[in-house]
Order: sequence, then structure tokens, then C-alpha cells
Amino acid sequence: MYSVQLDEVASNLENLGKPKLASQLDIVANTIDKFAGVEREAEIRIPLEEVPVVVLKEGKVELIEQAFIAQADGTDVRIRKTSVQDEKGEQKDSYTMTAKHRPLDQEAETDITEEIFSGLMPIAEKLMSKTRYKWNGWDVDNIQAGNLAGTIVAEYEYGEDEKTVAVPVDWKIKA
Repeated sequence: MYSVQLDEVASNLENLGKPKLASQLDIVANTIDKFAGVEREAEIRIPLEEVPVVVLKEGKVELIEQAFIAQADGTDVRIRKTSVQDEKGEQKDSYTMTAKHRPLDQEAETDITEEIFSGLMPIAEKLMSKTRYKWNGWDVDNIQAGNLAGTIVAEYEYGEDEKTVAVPVDWKIKA
């Protein structure tokens, strides 16, 4: 499913003289295919005027760089670098590739190496940088770079047993 969409990306990498990276991408795509459809994503997304003060004070901060390497038929394949500070104040980076199939609300994600991430960035599209604040089950994204720069979005992923999601009353929802 997803590996077919990534074939073109792998072909582009081979044409750029990066056959090892293309081979690694094939492995990652096959891993995503194996787990595709396992997780159904249920979420609410709310545009905000500003990052809420309580989120700024209490939220765990993640710095995220991401871009899309394939988009077709309602499926997006994204690569992402997430940077967090550990207890000692040192930066720790992680790298993932995620395939999302929007019409079916399916998501599959796998870890990738820094080498794969760096190798794919030159051919990626829709680059974005954002600060994510994780607070009380919410992810609040303040997008600093990319076509959505200046946008603030709160997202809450909820489980099957949750019927409603309470939005804090003091949050300034963008009309």
C-alpha cells in the first residue's frame, strides 16, 4: 500500500546517486505496510489565537521539523525529527516516518535513522518547523516555518471509550 507510493521516492534517490538510502527507504516502507491499518486515529483539532498560558508554563516542549516525501490518494508520508531536552538538559533527537491515510483515519509509524531523514530532506516538500507543547493529553502546535507559519492548533487524540472532549474554557479559540 504505502511502499508503492514510496517507489517513486526511492527511484529519485537512486537517480541522485543514493542507492543505499533508496534501499533503506524500501525497508522502512515495507515496515510501514506491515503495520498499516493497525491504529485508527480519532482526534479533534482546534485553531487557537495563542498558546494558552497554562500550556506554556506546564507543557513538555518538543521542537519538530517535518516534511512530506509522498502524497497521493488521501495518503501522506511524512518524515519528522523531534528534539526534546532530557533531565540533564541535553537535547535528544528522534526520527520517524509516518504514513497517514486520511479517508480511513489510519496511521502507521516507524522509527528511521538520522541518515534516512537527512537523505530524504532534499527531495521533501511542505517543510515545517513547529514547537509542540504536550499538556494534559493535548498537543498544542505553534508553527513557526512553512506554509502554515503563524498558525496555532490544539489537537487531542481520544480513545474509543471517550465520548466527549472538554476544551479548557480559558482557551482563545480562533474564529
